[in-house]
Amino acid sequence: MTSDYFRADAWHAGAVNFAYAGGMMLCAVILGKFSAIKSKFPVVHLGLLGMGTASLLCGLLPAEMLWPRRP
Repeated sequence: MTSDYFRADAWHAGAVNFAYAGGMMLCAVILGKFSAIKSKFPVVHLGLLGMGTASLLCGLLPAEMLWPRRP
């Protein structure tokens, strides 16, 4: 998707994958270290809602809002 839709190269695809994986790891560490969650089901549902919302917003944004196209 990164190379087809945004006309980006492999470096951009790697940066997107690295940022996604790093954010997931960071959030997992923060939730595991600093929260005392008794029931995990509401947290799982909230996470899925957040991922769905972010995916919807990224799909609706035009490509120029994320980074400019190359000529």
